[in-house]
Amino acid sequence: MAESNVKEIMEQIPNYFNKELAKGLNSTIQFNLTGEQGGDWYMIIEEQTCAVHEGKIEKPNLTLRSDAILATKILSGEEDGMRAYMMGKLKLMGDLSLAMKLVTLFRQ
Repeated sequence: MAESNVKEIMEQIPNYFNKELAKGLNSTIQFNLTGEQGGDWYMIIEEQTCAVHEGKIEKPNLTLRSDAILATKILSGEEDGMRAYMMGKLKLMGDLSLAMKLVTLFRQ
């Protein structure tokens, strides 16, 4: 299998967004990705839309820190995010209930 391209996957996230499940949700999520292909990305969910941008956003509701390749595997469904969190490979800061909700907002 070809190695995941973090930039491509981050740019595709909005295509998998289920807006019906996001009614009333307005949040910002920061992704701090390390390692090869690492970088900073942020997601804005508001008024049943989802946008992802490269860079940082001030005062996000939730920050996720992970190795970039692991993050792409979690986002694509190849790895279980809860397992990665329990093993300390995924760090979450901020609104943990939002992290749980994120799992349901994207179809794979």
